[in-house]
Amino acid sequence: MATKKFDFRALVKKAYQESEAWHLLVIGFILIIAIHFFTASLALNNRKQRVRNLNQNQSELIKKIGTINKEIKFFSEITKQTLNEGKHKQALINGYSEGNLNSLLKKLIASISAYNLKMVSLENKELEKTKEGFQKAKVTILLQGSYKELGEYLFFLEEIPILAVYNHVIISHGNEGLDMKLDLDIIYW
Repeated sequence: MATKKFDFRALVKKAYQESEAWHLLVIGFILIIAIHFFTASLALNNRKQRVRNLNQNQSELIKKIGTINKEIKFFSEITKQTLNEGKHKQALINGYSEGNLNSLLKKLIASISAYNLKMVSLENKELEKTKEGFQKAKVTILLQGSYKELGEYLFFLEEIPILAVYNHVIISHGNEGLDMKLDLDIIYW
């Protein structure tokens, strides 16, 4: 059974030749329905594309929000660490300005734990008078920790406005990570 192909032009030509009004009405109705379905299809495709774009923008915003949250957390941790360092620095400066070596050493020991370091030993010798009239305290500290923690602690000590001379800094492998031996001269006036 062969299917017959619908020929719209032939239908219009036949309706024109016969000029029967009902044929023209049917053709007009078919055209109106076809135009309606075509515009509805375009509108639906446009809506689908807008929804896709909105979903893509939404997922990008969600990723950006996640990144921003991570950055906020990172900067808040840095701020907390900076505040803690500031408190320890101020305590050491106060101990230094008091001229009391024991007070300074206690505050120096307290600052060690803020850097997750373990203090193995601390030795200090008697104060010596220098030729210039200053007092000098020789201090040896043995610490254990990671390379990062030891480096951060050295950086912390360097930033404190205390006149300290590093005679020796020796880093070696120990039983529990790295060992660092600091030989310092702390100078008082």
